[in-house]
Amino acid sequence: MKKTLTATTARAINYGAILQAYSLQRKILEMGYKNEIIYIKNEKPKYFEEIKGYPIRIKIIKLLENFFRIFRYKDCKKAFNRFLNFSDENIISTKEISRLDELELENYQILITGSDQVFAFGTKENVNEIRFLNYDSDMKLKKVSFAASFGTYNLSNEQLNYMKNSLKKYDEVSVREEQGKNFLDKVLNIKSQVNIDPVFLHTKEEWESIIDKERIIKDQYILCYFLVSSPILENVIKKLKVKYNLPIVCVQLTSIKRIRADKYIFDAGPKEFLNLFKNAEFIVTTSFHGTAFALIFEKSFYSVLKAEYRTERFESLLKKVNLENRIIREEIPEISEIDYISVRDIIEENRLRNIDYLKKIFEN
Repeated sequence: MKKTLTATTARAINYGAILQAYSLQRKILEMGYKNEIIYIKNEKPKYFEEIKGYPIRIKIIKLLENFFRIFRYKDCKKAFNRFLNFSDENIISTKEISRLDELELENYQILITGSDQVFAFGTKENVNEIRFLNYDSDMKLKKVSFAASFGTYNLSNEQLNYMKNSLKKYDEVSVREEQGKNFLDKVLNIKSQVNIDPVFLHTKEEWESIIDKERIIKDQYILCYFLVSSPILENVIKKLKVKYNLPIVCVQLTSIKRIRADKYIFDAGPKEFLNLFKNAEFIVTTSFHGTAFALIFEKSFYSVLKAEYRTERFESLLKKVNLENRIIREEIPEISEIDYISVRDIIEENRLRNIDYLKKIFEN
């Protein structure tokens, strides 16, 4: 049985990061292969925000965040522990390492980068070496990426050279966005293919199988999950509340209340997050993975984006399913429902394409 090793973000206190890592590993295991996710030592989650090394404005925000994490300690700590428990119970990891060479690499046949923003350059020691699968020995191992995404395309010459030299050693390169494919092709002369995010490797029914049947919110509600607040987000929420006459429930990992909601949920772990998405009547989100799970659970939704926000992730995903009109930047459209008949078929087609790609890299 082939043993595989994945470099991704799996230990972050972030719903999208942990669920995409879980979904990819679960699919690899279901296909009959062993898999471990690299546990990077300096990515170990911490309850309080690190303040050192940030500009003054960011330091003030992080200090406020830490203050409210004390103020809301019971709920915020519960969410934190739920993330740790989900990782311990559902994700198979390596020992904590700082460099790939600390692992017995000869025990693995395939090394995988992905998914999520793993082609972004991290600031922490050796994160880049691990994500780009660089190690010191001359051992020849198969290297691939899966639905990898970029944090930015505005890279220094040093970063461009590092990325090019690293990816030239890959046997297959798969990225998540069309823009990423074009960037690799035109700037680095590296061929790649586009694969949809790994959360789509599993169907709505498969995701429902890990969610408690009991609803967290008993009555109907509109769910808001945001990473970036803005006046347009507030206006969308207001309009939805008037139209549907339903309460606004806000799920968030930040401890500061930044929007007006009828109920705030600060203690949701990954499974509770999925429960809230599954049972919502309508979803408003500024998150890429919030958008992805709205699609998976076939919910009417809007993705609200600030003008300066990176939008290619949303555009690439929603263009695939012909739902670019669910992006709101400035003007609020007439609120409408979504016909999921054709969307369902497109998502299934992309899911099968993902599985075919994994079969190809494992079997060849």
